[in-house]
Amino acid sequence: MKKVKVGFCDFWAGFESSDSPDRVYKNLIRAIKKVADVEIIDIHDEERKNEIEYLFFSLFGHEHLKFDCIKIFFTGENFIPDFNLCDYAIGFTDLSFSDRYLRYPLYLFYDEFYELEKITSENKPQIADKTGFCAMVVSNGSCEKNIRNMFFEKLSGEYKQVDSGGRHLNNIGIPEGVPDKTEFLKKYKFSFAFENTSEPGYCTEKIVQSYLAGTVPIYWGDPDVSKYFNEDSFINCMNYDNFDDVIDEIKRIDNDDELYLTMLNAYPLKDGWKSCDFEKRLNAFLDNIFNTDYEKAKKRKDILFPRFYRRELTRLYFPPPPEPDPPLIKRIPNAIIRRIKSVFSK
Repeated sequence: MKKVKVGFCDFWAGFESSDSPDRVYKNLIRAIKKVADVEIIDIHDEERKNEIEYLFFSLFGHEHLKFDCIKIFFTGENFIPDFNLCDYAIGFTDLSFSDRYLRYPLYLFYDEFYELEKITSENKPQIADKTGFCAMVVSNGSCEKNIRNMFFEKLSGEYKQVDSGGRHLNNIGIPEGVPDKTEFLKKYKFSFAFENTSEPGYCTEKIVQSYLAGTVPIYWGDPDVSKYFNEDSFINCMNYDNFDDVIDEIKRIDNDDELYLTMLNAYPLKDGWKSCDFEKRLNAFLDNIFNTDYEKAKKRKDILFPRFYRRELTRLYFPPPPEPDPPLIKRIPNAIIRRIKSVFSK
């Protein structure tokens, strides 16, 4: 196995914590180790950071601008990669760019996603287990055009109350939010899976968590969500003209036990995909990066625009320290100095 030296920078807080490494970090390292012999080098190790051959970076900083090795951008946010700054990228956006890009949503690095395959009709909850109608667990009110809040109020006001177990809009008497989202949702028939924004390809772990809790997700966000998840297993708000029609559909399913159980027991992934299908894509993507000749693996072309672009960004985020004020004699105009010299030379 080829030995590679890898570094990480500009990720979210706690990503590389030695006490409790982030689950995405652990699973990414595990994926890299399947195709290469990995040595992790701390980017803050001044003696060794120049040895880094492959740098994974995200969008929570600009340290990556200091490196000119092969760079792989990784995002768990709704952000399109800038291929002037990276050789390869892993993200949400549904785009194609030869071997330089892999659509691999953040939830594919979550262990919860792989738990979905273990859920069968035998171990899923039944109607008798469902003592609640619908719930959501949200930590803050950030959502495009206030969509989630509007639907929460509309469904609660026009049909049945939606229980909110998170810190946002909490109405169950636990202002700090429930300690375990999955356990809280299990007793409900439906649960909210609303993204913060709506963009093609941007589908997060929210729908996965709703499935894992044994509920039928009410989803809003990615207009292409049905490319990846089975529409027979969730209510896709993106298919309706307005929320009145969505509520009518919820009522229909809520009042038909047989229809509800059919949705609850449907396999969540589109076309019966398995987790190994996604893992194979990631392994092939990483294998191409690490096991291609190093010079051939470099994709950023060092032509005028990218070079100028990187240089100007580096100056913007890492300006050189101000020069000290010159000695007084250097601040006096040359004409005055010459005049003084001529007076004293007589």
